[in-house]
Amino acid sequence: MAQGETTGSRLNSIRQFWDHNLDPRRRAIIGGIFIAMALLTLISGGFENVTLGGAGMSTYIALVVTLILARRGFYADHLSVFVDRDGKRVEVRQKVRPVLKIDRVQPLHNPETMTGDEALEYYTQLTRVIGIVHEGQARAYPLAALSYREVVHDLVGDAPMAVTWSPFCYTARVFLVSSDSEMHFVPQFGFTGRVLINSPVMYDVRSGVRWIQYHGAPLEGPEAGTRLPEIPSLNTTLGAWLNAYPESDVIRDSVAPTQDLFDNYYAGGRAGMHRAPHRDARWPAKEIVAGVDLEGDACAFPMSWLQIEPVVNETVGGTPLVVSYEQGSSSVVAFHAQISNGQTLTFEAEEWEDDEDESNDVLGDEINDVVDEEDLEYEPMMIYDIETESRWHATNGMCVEGELKGEQLEPVVAGLSFWFAWTNFHPSTRLPPRPDLSGLMPDSKKPENDEK
Repeated sequence: MAQGETTGSRLNSIRQFWDHNLDPRRRAIIGGIFIAMALLTLISGGFENVTLGGAGMSTYIALVVTLILARRGFYADHLSVFVDRDGKRVEVRQKVRPVLKIDRVQPLHNPETMTGDEALEYYTQLTRVIGIVHEGQARAYPLAALSYREVVHDLVGDAPMAVTWSPFCYTARVFLVSSDSEMHFVPQFGFTGRVLINSPVMYDVRSGVRWIQYHGAPLEGPEAGTRLPEIPSLNTTLGAWLNAYPESDVIRDSVAPTQDLFDNYYAGGRAGMHRAPHRDARWPAKEIVAGVDLEGDACAFPMSWLQIEPVVNETVGGTPLVVSYEQGSSSVVAFHAQISNGQTLTFEAEEWEDDEDESNDVLGDEINDVVDEEDLEYEPMMIYDIETESRWHATNGMCVEGELKGEQLEPVVAGLSFWFAWTNFHPSTRLPPRPDLSGLMPDSKKPENDEK
């Protein structure tokens, strides 16, 4: 028993030395030397029979094996990260994988802003943005700039915040980085050039502590496991955002390109920079979902389902919500379904009234013409509540007509993510009830026979 404890203690000491005292390059060198020595012993039948050819062959094979192991992350750093499983935060060890050199991506600090009209001269109506509203002030961050910067340190109202973007996960997170005395840390982020479960690993330029973008949480130090407070954000188009918030400003970044550098990745089949095992096969790895996590209850709303049933009333973590999908902007927004007087509402999508004649003219006379998407007029989605039949703007949650006119729904954090990313961090996530597909089934009636 004592001998087993001694052996275990030695193995733990070796592992700690390997994990904490050696960087990945030194691990690869030491690993390659051990592999070469083992191969040399096998090939030569012992060190006393070593030949030049055997030494060369052993070295060559050791180099190849070491490169393969390095490529697969065998020598990578490992850090603990907390994932949400069955309503609890569970600590797991994950590899830190290299992508770029440290500080190759430069965050943007205190960006200049422009009005919505000025932004439309610089970007198109269909440019995707991350929009936020805080302390009555609305601001939009073009994804082209966020993909280039990945972090924007900004001041909205009187609140300092970090607007972060993970292009590999297709996930925006907006964190309050307040200097409140109750917070023991006020991070200012730089980039390590590494990812953890395909989420960027940032570092605090003041303390050097590494953080994970997906949760806004430090990965080491006394605050490990805590998370910065997050505010709701919306991934939508610039035209839709300015329609909902006409007074919104838009950040200006003269260095960043106007086109998103990751457009091809978003549309491609590759899931993540370093392919993580896709363990949850309920949806394809790159299905886009809107994820809500309240009181330990994680629920994902797949966009493919929302395209069929664009308004979903669901309770998450004991909180009644309304989740809406707007086709015109391919955006998903979630609000508390309870209004200021405590009443909980049930929502449905507003029916569209199409002009058949105009539709037929366009389809019949111009079906072969190329229609510029910029010329298509954006129409905001409207929803209504069953209880009072009031009309609501689906994007900003404002009641625009009816008994409850002037009421404002409170948004909840429901950012978009690829399915593989959401389930990596929320492995026990649930799905809302499957939408009713009966209305989409083909008519089963047999055609009547023509009279002869």
